[in-house]
Amino acid sequence: MRALRLTDKDTGPTIVEIPKPSFDATHAVIRLSASALNRRDVWIKRGQYPGIRYPITLGSDGCGTVEATSAQNVHWVGRRVVLYPGFNWGPNPRVQSDAYRILGLPDDGTFADYIRMPIDSLFAAPQHLNDQEAAALPLAGLTAWRAVKTKGCIQHGMKVLITGIGGGVAQMAALFSFHHGARITVTSSDSSKLDRATFAHHGVRYTDENWWRQLQGVEPGGYDVIIDSAGGSGFGHLVRLLAPGGRLVFFGGTQGKWPEILPQHLFYKQVEILATTMGSPDEFNDMIQYVGEHTLHPPVAQCFPLADGAAAFDYLEGGQQYGKVVLTH
Repeated sequence: MRALRLTDKDTGPTIVEIPKPSFDATHAVIRLSASALNRRDVWIKRGQYPGIRYPITLGSDGCGTVEATSAQNVHWVGRRVVLYPGFNWGPNPRVQSDAYRILGLPDDGTFADYIRMPIDSLFAAPQHLNDQEAAALPLAGLTAWRAVKTKGCIQHGMKVLITGIGGGVAQMAALFSFHHGARITVTSSDSSKLDRATFAHHGVRYTDENWWRQLQGVEPGGYDVIIDSAGGSGFGHLVRLLAPGGRLVFFGGTQGKWPEILPQHLFYKQVEILATTMGSPDEFNDMIQYVGEHTLHPPVAQCFPLADGAAAFDYLEGGQQYGKVVLTH
């Protein structure tokens, strides 16, 4: 079968032929119809991610049809599925186990014609989504769902700030927040992305001078929930933008270390800073059900054939997309 693989640290993603996987009593073989890129794949390609091994087939997101499995799981054969993008969450819903790992490293991922997955990683794809949209959903949707529901506890009427609206997780977080009845403000460095965020009440460019003062003007009383993936020097301003009792949920740190934060900006307002990443299989199931019940559509920016995977990486690294970058198989 074909697979888009990294073979060493100096060679970019390349299509190669590798053996097709086989099923067993607890695993199925899925013929993939679409997969989606994440920033994680870019960091691995650049050699800027822990635990990289070669060769490796990247990809954490996938949609396809179950082709073969054991007799006791034969009811899955022929069903269109999306894949839970991790392994071994563990029994504690609050935190993943030490054995938790994300699909696509160290295990071979979804940038291939076929993949072998545990039966309990298979979830029926929402019927209203096409294959490309379904493939765009898992990792970004799961991370956003946990940030919005489990950590942020976003409800109708809340004031919510979501930073970096060009990112896939941020877009899904905004989509979920909007459908929960929140009043949404977003940030981006790109005015065109702010214009495309039609579900947002207001948008601010974080590259503008005194951007955080603009945000204070949008919601003078502060934000009930802020969802951030960047960290960096702006994080200290986000803390000050919280309303009394507010929550700041973060799931990334692409801009680096936080600045010094005065405790007085936190304790008197009784705010919370909450870390999150990924989510449990139960949360994934809840997210999939919600997407189906409310007929939500993950935004897809561009589709590339699997054979043009290197071009898809270049497109994502260019940073101009609004929505997920998807490979069609």
